[in-house]
Amino acid sequence: MIGPRHLVSRQGAQCLRWRSDGRELYYVGGDGWVYAAQVELRPAVSIGAPAPLFKISAEARAAIHALLGFDASADGSRFVIPVVTSAERPSLVVIQNWQSALEKRG
Repeated sequence: MIGPRHLVSRQGAQCLRWRSDGRELYYVGGDGWVYAAQVELRPAVSIGAPAPLFKISAEARAAIHALLGFDASADGSRFVIPVVTSAERPSLVVIQNWQSALEKRG
């Protein structure tokens, strides 16, 4: 069955998830925030203004492009969000006297 469309976000959304009772819709906005929009289906469809819940890291935004993206508990009180991290520890390499190494090559 196809019905009318209802606008939820004007700033875009990805990784949509419904609360188990269908009364809230969760999504990640383009600004990195997870939003919740209240949904009423009866007597008519009504969608509330999205409320920002929390901001996710750049590493988490990189990981949400997977099939599931993220998930919410049945009551919407907890979220599971994957994070992509590097196995290598951050490091800094300093090369002293690099100009002499160039002279030896030339």
